[in-house]
Amino acid sequence: MLMTAQALPIFEGKFSTEEDALEKIKTDFGQIITVNSVGRLNPKSTEDVQKIINYCNEYEIPVNTRGMSHSASGQCLVEQGVVINIKTMNKILSIEFDGNSGYVIVEGGITWEKLVRETLKVNATPPTLTDWQKLTVGGTISTGGLGFMSHDSGIQADNVLELEVVSGDGEIRICSRTENSDLFNLVRAGLGQFGVITKVKMKLTSAPKVMHVTKLLIENAEDFHNLSTQLLKEQDFECVHAFLIPNTIVEFGKKMGQSVVAENSDYFIEKCKNEDKFTFFVELVQYEYEDQVFSKRNIPLNGLIHNFKEDFFSYVTKEPPLIITEKEKGKTAHPELATFIPFSQFSGFMNEFQSMHKAADMSDGPVLFIPMKSSSIQTPLFVKPEEDFYFIGILRNAYPNTKERVEYLSELNNELYQIALKYGGNRYPCDSINKPGNPEEWAVHFGKQWPDMTAGKIKFDPKNTFRSMLNIFLK
Repeated sequence: MLMTAQALPIFEGKFSTEEDALEKIKTDFGQIITVNSVGRLNPKSTEDVQKIINYCNEYEIPVNTRGMSHSASGQCLVEQGVVINIKTMNKILSIEFDGNSGYVIVEGGITWEKLVRETLKVNATPPTLTDWQKLTVGGTISTGGLGFMSHDSGIQADNVLELEVVSGDGEIRICSRTENSDLFNLVRAGLGQFGVITKVKMKLTSAPKVMHVTKLLIENAEDFHNLSTQLLKEQDFECVHAFLIPNTIVEFGKKMGQSVVAENSDYFIEKCKNEDKFTFFVELVQYEYEDQVFSKRNIPLNGLIHNFKEDFFSYVTKEPPLIITEKEKGKTAHPELATFIPFSQFSGFMNEFQSMHKAADMSDGPVLFIPMKSSSIQTPLFVKPEEDFYFIGILRNAYPNTKERVEYLSELNNELYQIALKYGGNRYPCDSINKPGNPEEWAVHFGKQWPDMTAGKIKFDPKNTFRSMLNIFLK
């Protein structure tokens, strides 16, 4: 139906069907998919969200929620529907912290950067942050939200205490592990299919005074895997992540620092003799707290190691490599694959990955690794291997940004996805591949959680109002 001003409710915020407003919601960060939406709401309140959902239910108009649009395959897009631009609901409502534990209550559209800036005023932080703090709290909780602390502290959705949700039937519900727990378990990592997260109550813990950062280079996948296994077992470091980088002076300079490269020029010249090879760059962080007797832990490896200190806020708000590259080279499409690979299958997967990839296939995009302890994940819809696993993000840029280049890189991702499935892996659905692509395939992806999802869709979104380009539930 065509939306008319006469039929629309009155909002505290702003609703628009103007072309310039709709142009801004035609695509997302991935720039793989483009849609034509029919309206955009910048809500000011939970009631605004409720009004537009009830309106769209009445006139059978699909709805989706959009935060900072950092998705890569249309997770925040809707064709011929209304987009709720949740980032206009970005207030901090309260902070309670006793020096050791507490909570913060915020609106769902606030960015993690704004949240952390405020909680640090009382020396507190959420236990897990992503690698890009300019994302909305509700957005990352809707996918799960993993980051450099996830090996120890789980995902962001695990640290949620309570949510306010406007579900697809237009009802405002408070949910937690003890109240409306079925909805609580559906909206966390539920990919926005059941409603809008309008308020979040998030666990807080003590923030460190100093981050003791260790950077090191590892030659091969076997040594990296051995280190990861030990790090998960001993849990000596609060942040653990790695990148697979091509052997070039530029990449070594970006990761290790120009001064380190200059001081060890012979070492790096030797490594760069074969630019088709890759090296694992590993970054580990140990927290030092106020009034703590600090003891630096040793890295059980020989090789080039660089240590330095940084304050917490500066460290967690650094721009990730993809954003830096876009600022240097211009915006581009991002044909990405995000997958989980069981620890026991890592060697096989990496052998196949490295045999089919050259440095040029990444176009200055990183390959990110986060080793994760499976038992620490408590969010039902965050589909993961049952054993310890790696998050592996093949976060490509498409330079040159041509249709042919995007198609080539997308095909590489599809091949890698099939390889991941062969090795017992699965997808973390924030990337740009088009599989799973229908309810039958999503049923396989979600496995034993699928019956609860279909029952929850009928209960909380009976008209299938919430839709995205993922095609999880078809009309």
